[in-house]
Amino acid sequence: MTGQCPGPADAGLADRFPGWEIELGTDGLLHAWLAGTDPPLVVCAADEADLRDQIRIIALGEMA
Repeated sequence: MTGQCPGPADAGLADRFPGWEIELGTDGLLHAWLAGTDPPLVVCAADEADLRDQIRIIALGEMA
């Protein structure tokens, strides 16, 4: 994503992980949270690949 605000171009990540909301924070990091979780389930990363990996780890943990 190279520092640009996520939008239609990043739909791939959102499409691969339904229920996850993704946005670029004012700190320059990508933030993702799983909608409807309590307490909130939030991850952040410097790039899309790292964010994808963090979401996958959480998704695998929920399936176990």
